[in-house]
Amino acid sequence: MFSSNISARLSFLHFKAPHLAEYIRRLCVWWNRPASECQWLAECLYRMKSFRELILVSLLVGLPTERRILAARAMPIFDASRFRKLALHDWDFAEDAYDLLGMLSPILEELVLENIRTENIEMENIEMETPPTTHLAALRRLVLVDTVHPMLSAENIIECRRLQYLELQWLRDTDSWNMPPWIPVSLSEFALIMKITLFGSYGRFPGLFTWIKDCIDRLPFPNLIKVFSICIQKSFSTRTGVDGFLPETSDYEMLSRFLQPLWKDGVLENFALTIIIDGDHDVAPDSARESVKLNTAFAGLLPANVSDVRFIVRPEGWRVMHCVTNSLSSPKISARFWGEQGHRDPPTLPVELISEIIAIVASEDSKEPLPVAYKSDVEKEAFRTLAAASLVSHSWNAISRRHIFHSVFIPFNNTSARLSFLHFQAPHLAEYIHRLCVWWDDGTPPVSEWLAECFCRLKNFRELILTSSLSGLLTERRISAVGVMPVLASSRLRTLTLRHWGFAEDAYDLLGMLPPTLEELVLEDIHTETIEIEAPPPTTHLADLRRLVLIDTAHPMLSAENIIECPHLKQLELYWLYNVVDSWVTITLWSNGHSFRDLFTWIKDCINRLPFPNLIQVLKIHIQKFSDVRAGGDPLPQILDYEMLSRALQPLCKNGALTSITLDISTDGNHDVGTYSARESAKVKAGLAALLPANISDPRFIMDRTQFSTWTHRDERKHVCPQPEKLPVELFAEIIAIVADGAQECNPQNDENHPFWTLTASSLVSRTWTTICRPHIFHTLSISTENTTARLSFLHFDAPHLSEYVRTVHLWWNDDSCTALAWFPECFARLKNLPPLSAGIVSMLAAPRLYKLALNGWGFASDASDLLSMLPAALEELKLEDIMETHVTEKAPRTVRFDALRTLELFDVFHPMLEFKSFIDCPNLECLTARWYRYEPWNLPPWIPDGLSELELYLLTVNLSGDVSYLELFAWIKNCIDSLPFPDTIQSLTINVTNNHFLDDHSEGLYPTPLEYEELSNFLYKLYEQGGLDDITLSITIDVNSRASDAELYMDEARESAKLETSFAPLVEENVLDVEFLVQRSNNDGMLEPIMRCSIERAEMETD
Repeated sequence: MFSSNISARLSFLHFKAPHLAEYIRRLCVWWNRPASECQWLAECLYRMKSFRELILVSLLVGLPTERRILAARAMPIFDASRFRKLALHDWDFAEDAYDLLGMLSPILEELVLENIRTENIEMENIEMETPPTTHLAALRRLVLVDTVHPMLSAENIIECRRLQYLELQWLRDTDSWNMPPWIPVSLSEFALIMKITLFGSYGRFPGLFTWIKDCIDRLPFPNLIKVFSICIQKSFSTRTGVDGFLPETSDYEMLSRFLQPLWKDGVLENFALTIIIDGDHDVAPDSARESVKLNTAFAGLLPANVSDVRFIVRPEGWRVMHCVTNSLSSPKISARFWGEQGHRDPPTLPVELISEIIAIVASEDSKEPLPVAYKSDVEKEAFRTLAAASLVSHSWNAISRRHIFHSVFIPFNNTSARLSFLHFQAPHLAEYIHRLCVWWDDGTPPVSEWLAECFCRLKNFRELILTSSLSGLLTERRISAVGVMPVLASSRLRTLTLRHWGFAEDAYDLLGMLPPTLEELVLEDIHTETIEIEAPPPTTHLADLRRLVLIDTAHPMLSAENIIECPHLKQLELYWLYNVVDSWVTITLWSNGHSFRDLFTWIKDCINRLPFPNLIQVLKIHIQKFSDVRAGGDPLPQILDYEMLSRALQPLCKNGALTSITLDISTDGNHDVGTYSARESAKVKAGLAALLPANISDPRFIMDRTQFSTWTHRDERKHVCPQPEKLPVELFAEIIAIVADGAQECNPQNDENHPFWTLTASSLVSRTWTTICRPHIFHTLSISTENTTARLSFLHFDAPHLSEYVRTVHLWWNDDSCTALAWFPECFARLKNLPPLSAGIVSMLAAPRLYKLALNGWGFASDASDLLSMLPAALEELKLEDIMETHVTEKAPRTVRFDALRTLELFDVFHPMLEFKSFIDCPNLECLTARWYRYEPWNLPPWIPDGLSELELYLLTVNLSGDVSYLELFAWIKNCIDSLPFPDTIQSLTINVTNNHFLDDHSEGLYPTPLEYEELSNFLYKLYEQGGLDDITLSITIDVNSRASDAELYMDEARESAKLETSFAPLVEENVLDVEFLVQRSNNDGMLEPIMRCSIERAEMETD
């Protein structure tokens, strides 16, 4: 913010959103004129409890320094002792820097001074005295940027013995570099950065490098330099012909020799030299020449991985920017300049994650290498992205190379030109090549002898694609012409694809080139040519062949016996593209010469002629017809045609392995799309109705106008082939469980956004979703006096199978009327999966599987005989909450034995049963939990056994009323605990005290006194010493009508914290007590907000 509007900016923070002050950690003020004084400003700044960094930038021009300093010191922000970092930019201070030193906090950890100057002025209102030494014991980091001030040469003006990092940046051509004499020699890191600008012929590189060397030699401890950066910018024409306008090799070598001792004898780890030339240049000659100079001169530093040298040439007018040498040739240089500085390293993603991202980008590229002209826009953009990613860094380059060179395309006539780069210039890239695609034509010239040697380098080669642009035989002469014979004979070849080739009738030439290790073979448009056959070839054994794909292949070898032996073949794909049948049938019909009925009959006969049609898993049929559908005859399929096809395919679904059928019918010509779309949609649904419920059919009817506009009808059912990638059922179950969480908390009838309606909608998606949703929808059964019959009749007569999903029953009774019908017991008896019940009736309580019972808000007779009659003998856990007495009986209470009872919870129970000497005999009771809400003595039943192993006073909330003092309250708590039969078994005790009288913050008795605290502390400590009490939580909350200032609240907070620490010192020392003291008041919205909080927390115990 600007100093002129600091009041306006902070007024929002002070009056409208004071709670946001706790998030502010950095404050930046741009000084354009003195800030106006506000009385509330100090209070606003005081709220910034997390404030740690202050940045002051001066924009004032011509304002007297005295007024500037006084305006700055008038800001109360300098009184804040919380900030740890201070940055001052473009300020002037007195020669003795008393004004600067006066604003430095002793707890300052980081100081940044940029463009700090001195100004000789008369200070009328400030006495000029030599300031004493300023002690900055916490200062760890000091940054001086272009700072020329006498304090840098003064002795003992600042004492910073713990300084660890010093960074000096000089931005001008000064006579010498000033190193403050008060800098300690115990620095762990020293960074030196210099930026020099030279104009015209006034500066030449030989003298400049000598001057830099002399300046460093004058430093008191040059061997401590860890980071050294030099940036030189020079503006002139390089074609003037005068020596010294560009660095010579000897200049670079002199600088290199000077830096080597700093690296060998010192701690220099990072050195960067950047030279920028502006002017009129011939970029190409300069770039090559300077690149050779840099590589030669700095060769001694490159192996040490400490140098990052750049030479940048910018032609006049900033038209282009040419980087001649970027980080030279070392693969680690560019990463080393900032690599060791932890506070400067930008956050980086893990290499594994970057690999995954680049792999996703690479997946958009073509799976098969193609010429650029054949690639789609997405594939071109993916390749450009990979190329750009490879230039980011060495690690990105290594990752991107695997994808860029994974597949290599060798075009028609430039085999040698394409592979010469791989053979002579970049032979190391051969290891990345996995797929090789070669396109032939008859004009492919013979290649060089080195081509076979180049192919032999493909050690990770796995796939070969041979495509012919012209028909003809794939002879050994053609293979040798391109030099891929070593690749074809390689034992590493796993996948072979042959397209548009001709072979002899006995396929001896094809079989002769198949390696025995082949795992996948794809033959596309393979035909036969008559040639002389010397002898029929023997059977070819392909023991590793797993996948065979035949696309439009009409060759006699398909009908030959024992021509190929492949016992481990797992997948067969047949594609017939004309009048030959395949699992992918593409048929083109011209005019109206062929009817769809004849076509479907032919398809049926073709499938039946297959040796094993029952093994077909995927069947795709694509029919394209070119005609005018309004020409009459039988232009489109009829319902009977679809039905005939459906009947032919049904046996393959029921008796075979067919799981996916796709039928595409396309018609081109002159159509009335609107009319035919509705009619064909009805035909498809009616004719293929038998296949649609099986969810294996995906029919589509496509009609194209003459102008190639397209209308597509797709059946609304989900596509099965290719099946979309589905989420696991377990993930669906988890998502639905999250939606169902909290669905039983309120009545869905009163909330249209209740999760219950989402669950009911989800149950209609599919059978799987129904199975998942039912346990959540019917998990809870809520019954009240108004809907008992309606709810239970549905469960009993309409859907008795849903009873198994009911796990919780809520009964809401607001009167004594309850009409039980004859079928009620039978209905409740079906609830076999009921875990703990919140309430119940006799027929359910008698169930032998009931182990936990919770009764809330019920009333029983004075002898509790009605309660005992409903408790099952196998009960293990009993919870009684808000239990009252309804009527008095004269019967004497009887004792009932519960051997299985292990846990008993009594929450706000005020019933005579707690006073009976013998009521429940529970010899195996292990845990007793009691909770009270009211201001009256605690009553624990005398029939609790002595062998109780755990007693927990779960929660105690006390609301003060009347004139009860804290001393009386603490005494009452002490008496209640003493009245327990065995208080020494208490393990956990929580006491919450709330005073909501909204008294004035100066009222007498508002805060507990030290004497009152000590009374409670002494009792709790005695209880701790006697028994197993090891967990005490005390919370005191006071609601007040306070108008106290922040300063007053700060004093109150300090006082109350001292009282807590002093009074409860014994318990704090034993590490068994957590205390919180909270004061809150109402804000303008009527909401309570905390204004003071004091707390003492137990220390975390160390674990092995």
